[in-house]
Parts: sequence; structure tokens; C-alpha cells
Amino acid sequence: MLLLLAGIALLLLVLLDALWTTLAPHGAGPVTKGLARGLWSLALAVHRAAGGTHRLLAVVGPALLFLAFLWWVAGLWTGWVLVFESADGSVARAQTGEPADLASTVYFVGFTLFTMGNGDYVPTTDGWEIATAVAALSGLFVVTLAITYLVPVVSAVAAKRKLAAHLDDLGRSPVEIVLTAWDGSGFSSFEQHLGQIIPELEMHTQRHLAYPVVHYFHSTERRTAAGPAIVAFAEALGLLSHAVAPDVRPAPAVLVPAHRAVEGYLGTLRRGFVTAAADPLPHPSLQDLADAGIPVVDAGEFDQAQRADAQEGRLLHALVRDTGWDWSVVS
Repeated sequence: MLLLLAGIALLLLVLLDALWTTLAPHGAGPVTKGLARGLWSLALAVHRAAGGTHRLLAVVGPALLFLAFLWWVAGLWTGWVLVFESADGSVARAQTGEPADLASTVYFVGFTLFTMGNGDYVPTTDGWEIATAVAALSGLFVVTLAITYLVPVVSAVAAKRKLAAHLDDLGRSPVEIVLTAWDGSGFSSFEQHLGQIIPELEMHTQRHLAYPVVHYFHSTERRTAAGPAIVAFAEALGLLSHAVAPDVRPAPAVLVPAHRAVEGYLGTLRRGFVTAAADPLPHPSLQDLADAGIPVVDAGEFDQAQRADAQEGRLLHALVRDTGWDWSVVS
């Protein structure tokens, strides 16, 4: 009875984890989520101790996909072995009727789950025949889920890198983005870019929710690194909203949707990926903007606005840190 209960509990955990990870619109299953966070934290610790080994972080995402599939397969296999081992003589050799030992039961369960079986071992009663059919169905179901999960994850990773490259084209620091967008009298060209960036960022947020493993796909190149690119973009929005003089800054109808897109993404991170840093990001200097001829507000007014957005600044700081980069690649 203990073997039977343990086997059923393990099977339910595997199926719950696989269904939650692949089909649920928000988050991964409990085991897959813990595995992903633990492996990423370990890789980050090694990355920092080794002085910035981005190649190590780059293998974490693919490794997590493989380990999740391995856990589902191993858990399913082990659970059904426990179920069949809970009763003597549940499986027997087809030709002689001799009861299967443990190794033969493992062999039988493996063939049942992942192939059509080869017939040299068979279930012995009607009840075990039904259990064999259910086992075969569960194996087909989990393997199909894993394969169909892979395709949208790869697509989401490609879209993530595309978004990062698009943001990088605008500039690699908040000040550089604002300076690049300034045309001498306003920011009309930047407003056109926002019309493309906002949908891309919203889509990235939704894919981040549906496929959390996307968070752990790391790019070794700054140009396609989404974390620093989004942080620089968010800080640039802060400059445009609070540092640039009101008479030349982009219209609220343009800035407000962009801020909400960033807030939505940060809200996703807050729910299970990063913990807000103790300190917000350093305030960008207004002097570079003023030197370029961009009208700016008083420094005190800007500092007050930055303090009001301190929570967002702490999350942005945490995002840079958790994606394996440091503030120098943004500032």
C-alpha cells in the first residue's frame, strides 16, 4: 500500500508540474520553478565569482528545458514502477508466466510509457492491463506536452532578443537614448519608435508569464541582452517624463502607455523572479541633456520625482543584477 500511495503521489506531482508549466497562463509548476531558480542562482554565484563568465549563464536556459523534461520522464517512470511493484506478480514474462523482478518491471514500464511495448512482458490481470493502458497514455501525454512546449519557448527567446536589439538601437544608456531621440526641437521620431516598442514589450511580458523559462535565457552580447536594454529604456522614459521640460517632452498619450508597459513587465518580475534591491538605480545626470541644448527642469524637481519612483528604481536595479550584468553596461 505504501508503494502504491507513493507511486500515485509522484505521478500526480509530475502531471501537475508538467500541466502547470506548459498549459497554465501564469508561472511554472512548483518543481520546475524551484529547479529553475536554484540553478540560475547557482550559475549567477559562479558567474560573479569568476568575474563575469557570460558563457556559463548562456547555457542555463537550454539546460533548464532539458532538466525539466528529464524530471518529468524520470518522475513518471519511477511513479509507475512503484505502482506496479506494489503488488506481487503484476507483470510477468509472456512466454513462461514467471513474475517479473524489479529490473524487468523497470524495463516493462519504460517500454509501456515511451513505445508500444515489445510483448515479452505483460500485465497479469484485467486491473493491471487497465493500469498499463493508463501508463501508456500518461507517457504519450507528457512527451507531447514537452515537445509542443519547446517551439513557443524558442520563438519567445528569439522575440526577446529582437526586443533587446530594437532598444539597443535607440541607445545603451538612458541619457544616450534621450540625446539620440532629440531632433533639436522635440522627440517626434522617438514617439514613432514607441509605437513599435510598446507592443513588443507587452508581448514579451505575456510570454514571460506563459513561459517563465524565457527569463533564464541569457545573451552573451550586450546588444541582445534584454535586461540592460529594458532598464535603459525605462530610465530614459523617466528622463523624458520628469527631467525634460514640459513644453518639449513627448505627449502623455505617448509616455503613459510606455510607462504602463514597463510597469506590467516589472510586476511580472516581482511575482517570482527578482526581489527589489535595497537601493534604487543612481540618478542620471541632467547636465549632459542640458549641454545638448535640451530644456530640462530644476534639479530639485527631478530628484523629487525620482524619489517618488524609488520602488521602480529598486526593481530595475534588481533586474540588472539578476540578469548577470552590472550597472556599468547601462550607465
